[in-house]
Amino acid sequence: MSDFGQTLLYVGGGAWILVIAVMLLPVRRSYRFTMERLIAAPPSRVWSIYDTDLNNPESKALYAHVVSFEREAGTAPIFKTVIDLSGGHRTRLVTMRYEEVERREHEILETRLLEANERPYPFGQRHRSAFVLQPKDGGTLVTVGWEGDIATLGQRLTLHRQYRRVMHQLKSACEGRPVAPLVRPRSPRTMLAVSLLAIISFGVVFGWIVGVALSVALVIHEFGHWLAMRLTGQPAPRVMLLPFLGGVTIANHPHKTLFNDAFCALMGAGFSTLPALVLLVLLVRLDWTISLLGLDGSDFQQTGTVGLLARCALVIGVINLFQLLPFLPLDGGQVLRALMQSFSTRWARYILLGIGAAGMAAFAYFGDFLLAGIVGIGMLQSWHLSGAPSVARPMSGIGLAAIVAAFLVTAAIHGAAAYHGLSILRQLQV
Repeated sequence: MSDFGQTLLYVGGGAWILVIAVMLLPVRRSYRFTMERLIAAPPSRVWSIYDTDLNNPESKALYAHVVSFEREAGTAPIFKTVIDLSGGHRTRLVTMRYEEVERREHEILETRLLEANERPYPFGQRHRSAFVLQPKDGGTLVTVGWEGDIATLGQRLTLHRQYRRVMHQLKSACEGRPVAPLVRPRSPRTMLAVSLLAIISFGVVFGWIVGVALSVALVIHEFGHWLAMRLTGQPAPRVMLLPFLGGVTIANHPHKTLFNDAFCALMGAGFSTLPALVLLVLLVRLDWTISLLGLDGSDFQQTGTVGLLARCALVIGVINLFQLLPFLPLDGGQVLRALMQSFSTRWARYILLGIGAAGMAAFAYFGDFLLAGIVGIGMLQSWHLSGAPSVARPMSGIGLAAIVAAFLVTAAIHGAAAYHGLSILRQLQV
């Protein structure tokens, strides 16, 4: 890697790490804010459009993302709503239950979120969201007040962005202007463009041979995650390569079981064992041939095929071995988290924090501050882990044994591929 490539890697990768770290930055738990907007419409019209009614054509654009809305049986005014965050594809459905704390038509609607995707009180038991209407200057002054518990700066920024968007859309709907849906579908062209930019970044940093091999290895790795998520019932997981950093596969729903969680995390490296095994068999035979016949690098320099195969084996092996390290946010850390949460969610947090601190210190000691930053992001993730019992079902003894055995076999295959690839390269002096 050239000095320019190394500088570019640290600048680009460091920028990603900084952005993610800022979004995960812990903030004070209790938070409140208010937001106002003057709408040129009477309170009765604003109320009729804002109050959830899927049969009202005027509020159709405002609630196009709502799949269903119903009141639960009982005396308390508790409602269950299912919203689609995928922009109409029905691949990211979130089920929410909330309670109406106070309701005065054309004046105030105050609610409290009770549950989101079976997770109770996501914003704390003191959470309140108030929608207040006041006549002003021939129109309506709309005030939104929010109070609750938040965990990260990213959560705080997201809340502000969502409520600003709702207020803007509500004003447009009430004043008779065109209203775009609140939730827009994610364009696959954007993800493809970012992935292509990532491939270019790898080529510039590592050279085009290694960069393309790295990109192929990452695509195979992320496809393993994608395939595992589809096998466990995840609808349309999203895959994308990230410039200077690697790749990511995002699930649309929380996993139902911790076994599925660990299985999906492990399958990136697990699926990559298929090309690794093929390359390993070829390299072992080549290694024997070189040793028995006493050949040297000049005998293979004309085609370069041997060196290319060795580089591919080394890249696939190293990339996947790195992913299997027991630090969040790496796959190995995700597997370890799922294993420990099957025993104790409380101790899982402390153990992952300790392991992350040791890994961060080790990488920093050896001067690799980029990897130290990645592990630092994992420590922030560990910090935000809840001590409450996991909503996902814990693993059984058989499931634990299967994940551990698969992990060890996967690590052994990638270790052997990396070792033989490096051995061939040294013998050929490539």
